[in-house]
Amino acid sequence: MVHIVEGRTDLAVQLLQGEAARSGVDPAAAVLAEEMIAVELAASHGGARRHEAIAAAGRALALDDRSFRARLLLALLLAGDRDAALGEIHALAAARPLQPDDVSELFLKDIGAWMLAILTDGRPLPGEQPPAARRALAALLDHVATRHLGGSRRRLKQWARGELRQARLSRAATPTAADLELEVHLCWDLLDFPAAIELLQERTASAPGDATARLLLLRTLNRVGRYGEAVRLGAPPVEVCPPCRQALAEAHFKLGDGGDLPLLQELHRRYPEQAEVTALLGATLVRQGLPEQGVALLEQSLARAPDDMPTLNLLAATLSRLGQHDRAAEAALRYRSRHDRQEQRTRDAELQDNIDSTHEEAAAALDRGETERARQLIAIIGVRSPRYPLLPLLRLALALRRGEPPSAEDAEQLLEAALTPNGWLWEKR
Repeated sequence: MVHIVEGRTDLAVQLLQGEAARSGVDPAAAVLAEEMIAVELAASHGGARRHEAIAAAGRALALDDRSFRARLLLALLLAGDRDAALGEIHALAAARPLQPDDVSELFLKDIGAWMLAILTDGRPLPGEQPPAARRALAALLDHVATRHLGGSRRRLKQWARGELRQARLSRAATPTAADLELEVHLCWDLLDFPAAIELLQERTASAPGDATARLLLLRTLNRVGRYGEAVRLGAPPVEVCPPCRQALAEAHFKLGDGGDLPLLQELHRRYPEQAEVTALLGATLVRQGLPEQGVALLEQSLARAPDDMPTLNLLAATLSRLGQHDRAAEAALRYRSRHDRQEQRTRDAELQDNIDSTHEEAAAALDRGETERARQLIAIIGVRSPRYPLLPLLRLALALRRGEPPSAEDAEQLLEAALTPNGWLWEKR
């Protein structure tokens, strides 16, 4: 691993080849060694050792035809042959479902992003593709989207949603609860709540006993304020779906019709450790004129979830009405402290989102040769975030477009970033 981190690929490959040769009695170690050999050969020498990397990935698959890493590597290495690359992805989907950790473990972070371009050149899968392949691609797109901001994240999530929709409409489709949950969460992320409700209503109509679909529909209706519809939908018994009963109680609470109290009391008896249930029951008791009992439950909830700002705010207000001003002031101070931290995190996220979107615009302007537009956008990034990691690279690209030498400061920053393990060269490859 030291050789890999320090860029001594040849030495790393020699050691791994020796390990693979010695690991005949340990197939798992041999597979891992061959996979790592393929990764190192694929990532080094400017692609000059591509055929050796393909051979290593092939040896890994010969030892274990369910190797996720080797399949992805072959898709990467066979980029010049689209049909072969797609064949490897279909084989991957058939071997086993995509796991969340598959694209976040060592070596796979960048391979996952590379694979997207190899698969479709940024376009949906063509023609009649197997639903399993579309689902695998959608899950991968969603995970890769978490490493992006701004328009890039939205485009990846829209693409993932489109693949899931196509998989669902296929005659050969047998969508799972995980597929449904992913598609609904993508709708939420894209703020397309009507589409999520329509999808879930169709699912609950065709499968009334599907607890996952009912829970997601209850939560979606609550998110858009359609509490009456949520109450009319109802929930299965607590033994079948406790979160459904909680979502139904939340709808009753918002309507103020009193139907939340028996639901919450039942949930609290069964699950006293659930902070959300405890807080909602406390709020219900406060509303129904039992503030002392409500305060006790609110404090129980905060012992498990100390950063819950709505609960802190309600506790401070209730204590003040009870004349317990010292305790109310303490709760209000805790609320303000957490509120200020949350506000700062929100401002930082909005700034970062805006900067990343501006970076994408600048890069696109450079691609089109619009150097003046790119210069203006790069200047905006420099004012808003002078230490933005990709700013030196943008300035270098602009200088090259104009046929000018880069500034000494930009060159130094680029060199520093290039020599930093796990720096932007690794994250933004």
